[in-house]
Amino acid sequence: TNVKTYCVDPGTLIKIADLEWYPGTHGFIEEKPPCLAICFENGKIQIMRDEKDTDPVIFDTSLRFLRMKWNHNGSVLAVSGVQYTKSAQGEEKEICLVQFYDPFGQYIRSLKIPGKRITSISWEYSGLRLSLTVDSFIYFANIRQDYKWAFFANDVLLYTYIRPEQAKISLVFWNVKTNERNLK
Repeated sequence: TNVKTYCVDPGTLIKIADLEWYPGTHGFIEEKPPCLAICFENGKIQIMRDEKDTDPVIFDTSLRFLRMKWNHNGSVLAVSGVQYTKSAQGEEKEICLVQFYDPFGQYIRSLKIPGKRITSISWEYSGLRLSLTVDSFIYFANIRQDYKWAFFANDVLLYTYIRPEQAKISLVFWNVKTNERNLK
């Protein structure tokens, strides 16, 4: 099966820099989400629901020398590469970055990494740590997830998260005065 590339102009030949397909081993964040990510040398990424998707998510990272990996449950795509910027003196400068996106191409945040080139990237099983090989070094980064939360009746905090061993959202009701927690 040939996969159609939508983020490259017809007749233009741009090499694929990386390919990552989240297999769904720890479930999906919704039914049939985009999970096949194709990364091109020009910095553009195409995320598809499957190889026949005619309406993929397309976005431009503005990075070069790209690598990417899905986290443990396919909710975050970490994309590493080099961004070219100009210094205040007008000199071109290379910055190593890891950018985080959701499966729909929405930018979450960036992490600046020291060094010249990120050559590989890997998530820990829980999705809370990332390892990177940069030049001749290995870096480890702790990733703080954004949790959805709300207060009830001045004492009860409700927050949600996805447990690494389950494919469903967990709710925690936490009474901040008594420190009692109930997991649902």
